[in-house]
Amino acid sequence: MSRKPSTPKAPGAGGLTSRVTVQEGTARRWDDWFVLLDEWGAESHKHGEIVRWLTEEQGVDHWWAQTLTVGYEQERGMRAPD
Repeated sequence: MSRKPSTPKAPGAGGLTSRVTVQEGTARRWDDWFVLLDEWGAESHKHGEIVRWLTEEQGVDHWWAQTLTVGYEQERGMRAPD
């Protein structure tokens, strides 16, 4: 299933970390992470499983893995914003 790239909100307007900050911290943009997570099937996984996949399989720092997971879950309707 192909999804339209998400447009995360800036800090203070929904709480997602800014695009620039995510790219600086992870070397990828939010949209790139969402595509990668969608391709992996993250919507069918629990929060901890997504974090673990990001840290173990993608080499993401734990703090960033948590940030990306929460942002992804919010954008996909898996978690209420804020």
